[in-house]
Amino acid sequence: MNAADSTIGQYCEQLADVLTLDIRHITENIERLNDLRAAIIKRDDQTLNDMLCKIQADAGSYACTENARRSIIQKLAGLLDCRAEKLTLGFLIEQIDEPVRRSLCDLRQRLQQLIEQIRIEHAKTVMLVNECSRLNSMMMEMLFKCACDESGTYNSAGATKRFNNNVFINMQL
Repeated sequence: MNAADSTIGQYCEQLADVLTLDIRHITENIERLNDLRAAIIKRDDQTLNDMLCKIQADAGSYACTENARRSIIQKLAGLLDCRAEKLTLGFLIEQIDEPVRRSLCDLRQRLQQLIEQIRIEHAKTVMLVNECSRLNSMMMEMLFKCACDESGTYNSAGATKRFNNNVFINMQL
């Protein structure tokens, strides 16, 4: 093993540490999406506010992780004589020896599983938020349109009540 291989191995170990932080971050985001959906369904404003504060606080620490990853990738790309944009885990795994190779393979597999899981959780959350938006729009339309609509509504006894263009909500400040 020459000095370049030793240096590549050290950077790969550092990259493995950063990827472990990425796994933790993705896992936390999956949990966060589940908590978000639960808070939306329960209409728990305090939990939503707490989540927002936590997300804002965590953003800075994850930026450090991203910077560390970029720095390691730049260094590895220089040692492997390729562009950083082209350096993938698959390519890197082909260039290194055991036991670091096995470690990176395991991390890559775990990341792929988590990425698929977070895509599913994100899609669920988007569907819920879109449905909430649709329902809110319908309610707002009912509130504002009923006041101006020439048609009427029916009460529980079946009697028709017609609106006479009276404004339901005063829009002036």
